[in-house]
Amino acid sequence: IVEKYQEPVVGSELPYENFVKNIFGLKTVDEIYEALKDTRENREFADQTLAAMDAHSPLSMKVIHEHITRGKDLDLKGTLQNEMRLAMRFLEETEFFEGTRCTLVDRNDKPKWMYPTLKDVPRDEVLKYFEKLPPHLELQLP
Repeated sequence: IVEKYQEPVVGSELPYENFVKNIFGLKTVDEIYEALKDTRENREFADQTLAAMDAHSPLSMKVIHEHITRGKDLDLKGTLQNEMRLAMRFLEETEFFEGTRCTLVDRNDKPKWMYPTLKDVPRDEVLKYFEKLPPHLELQLP
């Protein structure tokens, strides 16, 4: 059992490493989803990943993807400010509460997301999560 949790040996290939780099290196969540649907290789892994994506909020997936994309160019201060903005915005909207209701209260795995599919999510809706908060809520760091 110890081997299961050990770090991989440097230079050893991780399972699906190249596949993951190729698919998840695409520019948008929509492209990633379509590539997973269309791929012929690693079908079981692709199907499991698609099932996981289908179970989550399309809006949340796009916001998180945007956060990761932006984050690679931010310093710690910018990253923490973005984290605060996202936390506040997710608490203002219904997606977090809908996921919680569905999972913990109703336990039915049938959430009613604001946008049912990735294609339904408007880009401006994603971008609003990254707008500055009102001054009294914006994270103030030196």
